[in-house]
Amino acid sequence: SAPRGSGGSTGRPIAFISNMMLGNVTVFDPATQKAEGEVVMPRVGARLPFPGPLAALPDGSKVYVANLNSESLVAIDVASRSAGARIPLQQVPQEMAVTPDGRLLFVANDGSAVIVVDSERDAEVGRIEVGAPSAGAAMAPDGSQAWFSTAEGV
Repeated sequence: SAPRGSGGSTGRPIAFISNMMLGNVTVFDPATQKAEGEVVMPRVGARLPFPGPLAALPDGSKVYVANLNSESLVAIDVASRSAGARIPLQQVPQEMAVTPDGRLLFVANDGSAVIVVDSERDAEVGRIEVGAPSAGAAMAPDGSQAWFSTAEGV
């Protein structure tokens, strides 16, 4: 399912859908089944944006998009429906898991450590060694554990 956020002043649920080949993220209204607009992803140098997996904060204020061509995340402000902070990672991001309080994002990637991002500062705050590139990510409902799939298992 696509990450959802609050519709800003309308309060309607909205969904965000990555368009890898177009380099943007579609804002979609599930109630009307129509696209309401798009969020243009920033270019990094000569690299075209290539948005991939998304993760939303539980309060619906931000959606994070993995920008696969620039080894970074982009924070989308849901209220303004615009790209905000670009978070450099130095690894190709994959799936993300968000803590229930929305404070931390755990980012699977093509390196040997999961990247930890602080959602208030929109900055990397640490790495957790997992020994192999990771792809999938899941968070326990109470936030006590996060799991990541690697070529070596979970």
